[in-house]
Amino acid sequence: MIYDTEAIFYAKDSLYLITKNRSQPFNGKALIYRIPGKKGNYKANYLGEFIPCTDTSSCKITAADISPDGKTIALLGYGKLWLFTNFDLSNFFEGDLKTIDLGISTQLESISFLNNKTLLFSDEQLNKTGRNLYSLRF
Repeated sequence: MIYDTEAIFYAKDSLYLITKNRSQPFNGKALIYRIPGKKGNYKANYLGEFIPCTDTSSCKITAADISPDGKTIALLGYGKLWLFTNFDLSNFFEGDLKTIDLGISTQLESISFLNNKTLLFSDEQLNKTGRNLYSLRF
């Protein structure tokens, strides 16, 4: 099952949707789709796939954003961050990729660019952990 979509960002009049993989056995695959960013009924345009990694605990993509200058796309997982640069939007997953281990094992669920070089991200509360806001300058 690769249907769950939590990661969405808006760029150049389109919404980009990245699936959160729930396959069993887990294969790490995230599918990328694009739809127009205006009201209407559309069939999602499949752009391709990306395999961030195959570790079930950190490789599920939960959030996405694009920098204000449109030059960096950030994808967030449970403890990992993937940054794409030097890309074409129709296949950004083929751009230059930098993977960052955040050293956090909580349920990271949201990400937003504060500016072109600073990200804000947060985690959900689970039991007695979470409800934190983090920043990362890269």
